[in-house]
Amino acid sequence: MNPGLTCVALDFDGTCASGAGAAPPGSRVLDMTDLGPSLRLRTSRREAAAATERFVAAHKMIPGPWLTFIGTGDYHHVSLMLLEAMTLISPVTVIVIDNHPDWAVLPPRYHCGNWVSGALGLPSVEGVELIGQDSSDLDWKAMYVAPMREISRGKLRISPLSRTGANMPLMWREGGPLRREIWGTRASWLSMNAAGIQATFERVATSLKGKDVYLSIDKDCLVAEDAATDWEPGGMGLSDVLAGVSVIADRCRIVGADVCGDKSAAELSGFIKRLDAGRSGAWTPPTHAEIELNRAANAAIAGVLRASTPPATGAGR
Repeated sequence: MNPGLTCVALDFDGTCASGAGAAPPGSRVLDMTDLGPSLRLRTSRREAAAATERFVAAHKMIPGPWLTFIGTGDYHHVSLMLLEAMTLISPVTVIVIDNHPDWAVLPPRYHCGNWVSGALGLPSVEGVELIGQDSSDLDWKAMYVAPMREISRGKLRISPLSRTGANMPLMWREGGPLRREIWGTRASWLSMNAAGIQATFERVATSLKGKDVYLSIDKDCLVAEDAATDWEPGGMGLSDVLAGVSVIADRCRIVGADVCGDKSAAELSGFIKRLDAGRSGAWTPPTHAEIELNRAANAAIAGVLRASTPPATGAGR
């Protein structure tokens, strides 16, 4: 990794196990398997606090900012715990590259589909940039559980891949991308496909030039040929994301980063959690080819950050 970023892998379920997992070679592996099942998909505040305490202790042994490999996107809310475990001297902007916005305002706080709303409430977070979203979470029905106040105030900004907006009948909110109509509210976005994928990354990076950034990447933003995930794939190529990450790292100060979106080495347990995730079919473990595909993508992301990112300061404990 970059001299200012230490590569850390969190082994919740064997996906990032030392030597055999999807994390890049040389990663510092933290055994989290005792908390893995309870943390997966969603978890209680008590379990989240236990994980956060462990991250705080690990930061003392592994000082400085981390590039953390989390494994399956079912653990993406661990990003919120990692942010809570950090001591940040100056305000930070969180950049999320993901096929999903993960912004629902519904409980629980620690859910892979809710964690962005939790991050927006942290005193150290001054804003969130969402990049590459293209899922049904941007349909008008799902927008009713989006953090509309932060969107209208510009604290939460989104650059979807192909979607240009949504109509929300009987909701009246204005500001930012939201325009109030007689029948409700219209959200309008400039899509990456319309503006240009790299032009979007350039715009976001330029707007945050010189600022502290926490970067979170879920590989389900990638096409199926570039990553094997537990969720539906997105529409960006790995080369698009690598070029975008390079621009962000060149212009911003990366005080921490994480990567998830690997196909899990373990089946999601519990009827309620499987129902929540929409996984009613038979589970199959990742093949050797899928593990290698994800390992290559993770190594490529790490390589770009190592090549581009100047040493960061102001993060860690």
